[in-house]
Amino acid sequence: MTQLTMLSIAEAPARPVNVASVPQRSPFRYPGGKTWLVPQIRRWLGSLAVPPRKLVEPFAGGGIVSLTAVAEGWCGRAHLMEKDADVGAVWEVMVGGGAPRLAARIMEFQPTPQSVKDLLQRVPATTLERAFHTIVKNRTFHGGILAPGSAPVRHGEGGRGIASRWYPETLSRRLLAIHDYRHRLSFTGGDGLRGLREEADADAFFIDPPLHGRGQKGGTQAVRPF
Repeated sequence: MTQLTMLSIAEAPARPVNVASVPQRSPFRYPGGKTWLVPQIRRWLGSLAVPPRKLVEPFAGGGIVSLTAVAEGWCGRAHLMEKDADVGAVWEVMVGGGAPRLAARIMEFQPTPQSVKDLLQRVPATTLERAFHTIVKNRTFHGGILAPGSAPVRHGEGGRGIASRWYPETLSRRLLAIHDYRHRLSFTGGDGLRGLREEADADAFFIDPPLHGRGQKGGTQAVRPF
């Protein structure tokens, strides 16, 4: 396998990217989300002599890089990996054909402080239930943070409280769009580093591991697509 040229941070556009102008394809919201990076991902993939047959994203999170690459035809297919089992449940459902059922659950749910508390106190019995719990928590907790110790929003945008980031129609559209090209996506739960070794024959990689060191903030780490 030939290693492709690293995308230099120095090549970033002079003006900040207006994320509102970038298609929002992921159902997740993250403090370290990569929507702002999409224009550079397009430049990187478009600079390759041959479009990659397979793009591997071993630390998927919201998966915006893979979703963009597949939806816009920058690669043949994408393989995502994710160690977090809750986030992984959402990917399993989407890739496995369950997105319409997940979208239906989202459309039916009315988030209130009590309904969210009642839902999250129940232990999910299926992968679909776990995926739904994850989406609800991601959309009703501060900053979309899923880690232990996070808490539901109280005031929210425009004083709308816990429902201020709950957009069921939008989430449903994103899930159904992913469902349409799911056959070009694959997912593996578990350690992304181990998965990288198993996918050594892939054509392209986007490697952006989570950082937990002192002084690091989500979304500020260097981008290293290979």
